[in-house]
Amino acid sequence: MSETPVTRAEFEALLARLASLEAELAALRPAPPEPVDGLDPDTVRVIAAAVAAYLGKRATIKVVRRVSDDSDSWRSFGRANLAAGRSLPRVRGVRSGG
Repeated sequence: MSETPVTRAEFEALLARLASLEAELAALRPAPPEPVDGLDPDTVRVIAAAVAAYLGKRATIKVVRRVSDDSDSWRSFGRANLAAGRSLPRVRGVRSGG
């Protein structure tokens, strides 16, 4: 197999074709997601993976919102849940106190 030398003009043409193909490829790739409410794209990907694992299939995430830090709802719900679990069951027919 003999190799023929490439002329400078052919080389320049190949470089131009390569540049145009790279531009086409870049246009076909989706743009990286913009940060959502200060969340970086990796965090959104982790959320998407968790949703997909929970649902058992892929899902489209349309909105990601950060809950305000002053929200105490999770903490109060957890405390109420713990308190409800510690209550003593009532037994019928037994009087307390005497």
